[in-house]
Amino acid sequence: MTTKEDIYNYIEWHKNKYNCGDEPIFEIRLFEKAVSGGFNYPDIGIEDRPGFYYELDTAIHAMNQNWADIQDHAFRAGFILCHFPGLYKCATTEARMYFVWDEKKQGFYQTEEPEIFKHYSY
Repeated sequence: MTTKEDIYNYIEWHKNKYNCGDEPIFEIRLFEKAVSGGFNYPDIGIEDRPGFYYELDTAIHAMNQNWADIQDHAFRAGFILCHFPGLYKCATTEARMYFVWDEKKQGFYQTEEPEIFKHYSY
């Protein structure tokens, strides 16, 4: 499971590799399901990108607390994806955190990323 420390390490790696001082954004991407689709791609059903934050902790809190009712009774899982300004590079496993909807807590909570996403970049 990707930790906040992993994300921060990725940010430092990216800044050093590309010699940039830009700060990342943390995009929230939600989807209906996470099952194996054809050609080894995950089938996520419908998806939404309800927003982004400049702070990772704020993005995590928004997921946990279901801010703005982002769950909307359709979405069961999602990612927080770390992106830098410009054309987005795909967010590999070290640059994303996986969450699932917890009905009892009424929020999205981080868990281990399903195997179907392990070799897939978002």
